[in-house]
Amino acid sequence: MAAGLPVIATNVGGLSTLIEHGISGLLTPKEDINELANAIELIMKQPEFRIKLSHGAQLSVQKFNLPTIRMTYHTLYHQLVNKSAPG
Repeated sequence: MAAGLPVIATNVGGLSTLIEHGISGLLTPKEDINELANAIELIMKQPEFRIKLSHGAQLSVQKFNLPTIRMTYHTLYHQLVNKSAPG
């Protein structure tokens, strides 16, 4: 995704939190080889859609970079400390 390539994956585990179907990639049902083949064929035959997925994938993965993750944890810790402080 970070390399700007279209992503096709099976919808297992936490992949749906990383890949938004039709926006940052394509998710197919687990163990459905026909849907997987259809997804591959779709991005091969529709270059505009492939480019859209590629851009969406790159944008999506940016939220997982180290500075963003660090700031998210920093904010979370401050919220927890303020919430548990005697008031």
